[in-house]
Amino acid sequence: MILGFVVPIKSRKISKSWDNLSLLFERTAKSMCNQTHPDFRMIVVCQYQPHIKFEHPNLQYLTVDLGLPVPIILLEVIYMMSQKPR
Repeated sequence: MILGFVVPIKSRKISKSWDNLSLLFERTAKSMCNQTHPDFRMIVVCQYQPHIKFEHPNLQYLTVDLGLPVPIILLEVIYMMSQKPR
């Protein structure tokens, strides 16, 4: 049996500090890859790969382009405007 971890990474475009995010992710990756069971995969879903030196054969990146997230307040305003009678 294979154990899988899916780890989403915030876009570099909205990260306050990409260097700090990369550092924290590297710590997380090292910890997760320190499994005693060899049959696991860590799949990182991201727009940009974090800048890290750590490598592991079970660490894989899935690069996607999902666009930037829409702030929740904007969604609420759009919803409220759509509910007004015309």
